[in-house]
Amino acid sequence: MVKIKELLELVKDMKCFDELEKFYQDKLDQEIKIPSDEELKKYLDIIVVLANPLRLKILALISQQELPVCMLTKITGKEQSLISHHLSLLRERGLAQVRVAGKFRYYKFVGPKWVKQLLDLIVHGKEFCE
Repeated sequence: MVKIKELLELVKDMKCFDELEKFYQDKLDQEIKIPSDEELKKYLDIIVVLANPLRLKILALISQQELPVCMLTKITGKEQSLISHHLSLLRERGLAQVRVAGKFRYYKFVGPKWVKQLLDLIVHGKEFCE
């Protein structure tokens, strides 16, 4: 955590210092958290996975209900090999878990709460925000 007054010290030699000091005069003891590069990388790895529309759709589906690969191929209209590839990536990132039952491989969402909240927003849209 870093106090605002410490951040102001960093810009003391800039032209904007007086204006910034005036703006923050009653907030000098407030603290802000500066995320570490490691923290940011952890989130970025997941965000990159979510940036693919098919993976996002698969996650939205399996966040609602455990589904077998065959259903995911029918719902998405994509080939089984492509779906399996994306599911593999989701498992590697800790966003999906597989359960084998007979001939079927069922997948469910197991990622962090913030990703589940995003998926709920995607699935439920406006009703989720109200």
